[in-house]
Amino acid sequence: MKLTGRSSLGAVATCVAGAIARAGIKAVLTRGAGASLYSRGAYESSDLDFVLQSAVSWRTLEGVMRSIGFHREGGHYRHPTAPFFVEFPAGPLGIGSDLNIEPVA
Repeated sequence: MKLTGRSSLGAVATCVAGAIARAGIKAVLTRGAGASLYSRGAYESSDLDFVLQSAVSWRTLEGVMRSIGFHREGGHYRHPTAPFFVEFPAGPLGIGSDLNIEPVA
C-alpha cells in the first residue's frame, strides 16, 4: 500500500499493522487512533500508538517501519508524505491498573 498526503488514519493504521504482522510482531492499536477508528471519526487523532504484544528488537521494528517508508525521529516514526506519525509506547496494554484487557478485533 502506498501512503500519500491524503492517506486516512485508517489507511495508515492498515499499512503499519499489516507490515508488523507480516514480520510476526503482535501489536494493538491504542489511545487516540484506536478511539478515532472505533468512534468512526467522532474523536480525531494525529498519531497512531501501537503497544507491542510480542518481543521484538528495535532494530527489527525499525527495519519494518523503513520498509513501508517511515523513518525514526526521536521516539516516533514519520512518513515523508502521510499526515500521521506512529509511536510504540511501552506496555503492558491496560486501562488504569486493569491489565486483563482483550483487544477488539
